[in-house]
Amino acid sequence: MLSGEPPIGVLEPLPETVPATIRAAVQAALSQRKEKRPRDAAALLAMLEAPPPKEEAPLEVEPVPTPAVQSRTPPPRRVQLLTSPFRSRRGRRPTAEQRGLTKVGKNASGLEVLQNSVGMHLVRIPPGEFRMGDDEGDPDQRPAHRVMLSRAFLLGEAPVTQAEYEAVMGTCSCRFRGPLLPVENVSWGGAMLFLRFLGRREGVSYRLPTEAEWEYACRAGSLTRWPWGDDPKLADGYAWVADNSNGSTHGVREKRPNAWGLYDMIGNTSEWCADWYHEREYERSPTTPIDPAGPATGAKRVIRGGTWNTLIQGLGSPTRGMEMPSSINGYTGFRVAMTCP
Repeated sequence: MLSGEPPIGVLEPLPETVPATIRAAVQAALSQRKEKRPRDAAALLAMLEAPPPKEEAPLEVEPVPTPAVQSRTPPPRRVQLLTSPFRSRRGRRPTAEQRGLTKVGKNASGLEVLQNSVGMHLVRIPPGEFRMGDDEGDPDQRPAHRVMLSRAFLLGEAPVTQAEYEAVMGTCSCRFRGPLLPVENVSWGGAMLFLRFLGRREGVSYRLPTEAEWEYACRAGSLTRWPWGDDPKLADGYAWVADNSNGSTHGVREKRPNAWGLYDMIGNTSEWCADWYHEREYERSPTTPIDPAGPATGAKRVIRGGTWNTLIQGLGSPTRGMEMPSSINGYTGFRVAMTCP
């Protein structure tokens, strides 16, 4: 088991649900000398993403002439475990059907819904422009500014559940246990490993949503503090927060969705985003950034949505949070995203 982060669900040996190439790469990483082993999920992910070492050119040896015809020994085959399956040989992105996604239909909001190999529902979010941040919010939410998202993307209809997580990783170590409860006790690196394993299993490229994509999807066209409006008294119908959670997470989809059919965007568990966090990121942004991805580097990653242990007055569509990437707690989970072809 990886040292320093046992709850990520990466066991030795890995379950059969993980592709053989990934299992072989993980076992190779874990079999290295102690000082070279990955310390946590993020380090393992970096090792898996690293390109294979360059092969040294063989020494040229002058052949010894013999009367018989010499048999040529073929050069050793180069094995590259982690070549990207996300583009075809001609560089074209595969369609949704080629990615192993099945069209379910349209939700009540008229948005297309697809299903993947572990039963997750992903909603197709259209491109568009929206107002991000809040001039009356916390300092890191200012100034409010226009953001343009130029491409459609798929976003999990709900946070990843424990049943979905275990279907890919084999196990999970959550604070609260239940197949339909959102997964928590997972670091940013652990979430990325799950996405990597799920993507290799299906031959596609999953990722975390950017902070801009997350807020755009949470707002679902609204300009109010919460997706449902500006009245905190309505929160009980939409979110599990400190006022109604009874001190624990709850099953996903038990509350009403937002206007785009997305569940648990506020409360239950906060959600990892792809971006590094910077308190003054909005001040540094251009007037109308296109597809912003946050700072190039940082110490903490963005989390969004708030938790079962937070008062509704401390939450909202523009509310930002941050955690160390290695942080593991009973408050933070994630939902999957994918760029549309």
